[in-house]
Amino acid sequence: MLPLRVRLLLCAVLSTFVLGCSSGSGSGTGGGAGGGSAGTGGGTGACTTVVNIASIVSKTANTAAAPAMTGGTIAPGTYVKTAIINYATSTPGTTKHQETWVITASTLNTVALTPGDTVEKRNSANYTVSGNMFTMNLTCPMVGTLNAQYSATPTEIRFTSSSPNEVHVYTLASSLSGDGGTSDGGSADAGPTLEPIATGLTDLVDLELDGTNAYVLGNGQVRSCALAGCGTNPTVVVSGLSVASAIAVDQGTLFVGNGFRYISSCSLAGACTLSPFVDVGANSYPTALVVSGSRLYWISESGASRRIQVCPLAGCTAGYPKFVYQGTLLDGVPVSGFVINTTDVYVTSFTGAVFRIPLTDNETADVASATQISPSAYGTGGLDLDGNTLRWANGVAGKLESCTTPSCSAITLIKSGLTASPTGLRTNATHVYGIDRGTSNGSGGYVANTAGIWRYPR
Repeated sequence: MLPLRVRLLLCAVLSTFVLGCSSGSGSGTGGGAGGGSAGTGGGTGACTTVVNIASIVSKTANTAAAPAMTGGTIAPGTYVKTAIINYATSTPGTTKHQETWVITASTLNTVALTPGDTVEKRNSANYTVSGNMFTMNLTCPMVGTLNAQYSATPTEIRFTSSSPNEVHVYTLASSLSGDGGTSDGGSADAGPTLEPIATGLTDLVDLELDGTNAYVLGNGQVRSCALAGCGTNPTVVVSGLSVASAIAVDQGTLFVGNGFRYISSCSLAGACTLSPFVDVGANSYPTALVVSGSRLYWISESGASRRIQVCPLAGCTAGYPKFVYQGTLLDGVPVSGFVINTTDVYVTSFTGAVFRIPLTDNETADVASATQISPSAYGTGGLDLDGNTLRWANGVAGKLESCTTPSCSAITLIKSGLTASPTGLRTNATHVYGIDRGTSNGSGGYVANTAGIWRYPR
């Protein structure tokens, strides 16, 4: 069995799940996981850039005996943790996790967060299977070997932890994509024809418009494209961005969330030289930037917490940034869209939800009235607010959908059958614009030069 000192070191690097990291002992060949060996050396850097798209799951109890692990073929793809089940007891325990795995035929990359932590745990490994035994050979950030018994179906993997009665369930994300486009308020209609205005781009993640151009963030760059189209030649506005999260544009100024803790800005009149706008602080990642009126808003992610902050566009002077919202409704949510008007904030979750947070003024939320107003579906993202119409893309199911604010009581299908992971919607007076991330490469990323920008008439 793995020596306790080394096992604890591995568990500090991994999520608390994880193979052989639960409390109690185990063996590599017995009823639970837990065998292995490890050294203190290992990989360097962040190991993986996999995005944690999972929801927070809490441990549940089941008085039945734990099912036997039967092995099976593991289907490559992106998996999210969907359950932690404590069998043979009526006491579930307090364990919570938010965890995503990207699995190929022989490798896996993981990202995990335990509520209360401020830093995600990221790991890379090779793996092998034999019978019902799954062997993980860690390559980053440490070198080590961990074992677990498992069962696999085409859409799910179940592992035992160091206790044979504790089972962790991972579900193929694409199997959670919802209803195929028919049951959330509309029929499976082909919808409007999308007109490409730029092609040959790579892994686009955000979109903004001004009166002349569309601006896109992707692959460490911001590029611009004339609203009428630019073919395969969008202009590079700025490049070499580090961990860029989102962009916003207002009156000739570009704002970029980058470097895990910074928002930078530059003038779009001439060469863009980014300068600091605000440092939101260590372990506080600024995402989903949006301009409303004379203010820049963003969501700060710190561990599981999600807080909304604001600064005047003129600058983050004394007293700023301010917290607009510090409630708990969004905690643990994989935020995939964020818009604001004079009365409300709307936020979408990638795992399927639309939230509404009323405002009492431009810098203060009514925390007590914050609520989820629609379930949407797994893969929701790219939120846009057009008058009273909320639109979003579903990059997993390949759909565009909408609802009417403030209740969002019925979801309307705009278009279905999209194949290139649509996300990032914005609207002007004549068209709805959107971006595709591109063709999935099967390993959690996207094939180079398959992303693009499109539009359709309003």
